[in-house]
This record gives sequence, structure tokens and C-alpha cells, in this order.
Amino acid sequence: MNVKTPPGLSDHTRGELGMVAIGLGIVAVVMGSVGLMVSWVPFLGLIALPVGAIGVVLAGVGLVMALTRKVNGLGLSILGGALCVVAAIIAIGSTSMGVAAVETALEEAVGTAVETVTSSALEVATGAVVEKAVDVALGALLERVDGALATVVDTAVKAIDAAVEDRTPGN
Repeated sequence: MNVKTPPGLSDHTRGELGMVAIGLGIVAVVMGSVGLMVSWVPFLGLIALPVGAIGVVLAGVGLVMALTRKVNGLGLSILGGALCVVAAIIAIGSTSMGVAAVETALEEAVGTAVETVTSSALEVATGAVVEKAVDVALGALLERVDGALATVVDTAVKAIDAAVEDRTPGN
């Protein structure tokens, strides 16, 4: 690439600045690549955010140097910045999906627990009500049976007494 040297910069200075811009671009590419590797893991991928932010700053500095000083390193700076931004976007997306999955699982677990507790409490309450109703019903039935039995026994005793009186000589 045939680029004119800006006034006031020697070819030597321009070469040094080009190496710095290329170095910043390379560091940004490496940071973006590392960020991409960890960004896919929910929650852990959030490590890619500060790594990506630092990489974007370095890529920006390299980009500004490459553009203003007309030196090499423009492509690496753009690539490094893009990788860092993509890593941050993926990290946020994967963590958002992880949060949504955890939230759904918790809602299901709480719903199941509430249903279990509610049905158990209902069974206990229903069992107590049914037990009380059976006790009352049996009590009433036993009172009636006792009354009826007493009446039957009294009637039988009277009938036996009457039969005994009829058979006794002298009557």
C-alpha cells in the first residue's frame, strides 16, 4: 500500500506508529477471540464483557492511529473491535437465555411445590372433616340403635312377663 507520509513524520516514525497500531489491533483480535470462546457459556460468558470492552478501546486507539497517521493496522483494529463487540453480544444473549431457563425451572418447581402442599393440606383437611362427619353419624346411629334396642328389649321383657303370667297356675 502506497501511503504518503504526513508532514512532520519521518518514515522511521511512521513505521514505529504502524507497528504500534498493528500491535493494538492484534491484542484486540486476541481479546475478541478469547471473549468469543467464553461468551457462549451462560453466566460465565459475562467475563467476555470486560474483555470485550478493553479490546474495543484498544481497537479504537489502533484504528484512530491507523487513520490519522496513515499507517498500517487498520484491518486488524477493525477485526479486533468487531470480534469484541460480537463476543459481548453473544455473552449477553446466552446469559439472558440462561436466566430465562432458570426462571422457568424455578416457576415450575415452585408451582409443583405449591400444588403438592395445597393438595396435602386439602387431603388432611378433608380427612379431618370426613372423620368428624363419620363420628357424628356413627354417634347418632348408635343413639338410635340404643333407643330402638332398648325399646325392643323392653317390649320383649313385657311380652315374656305377660306370657309367664298367663302360664302360671292360679291366674
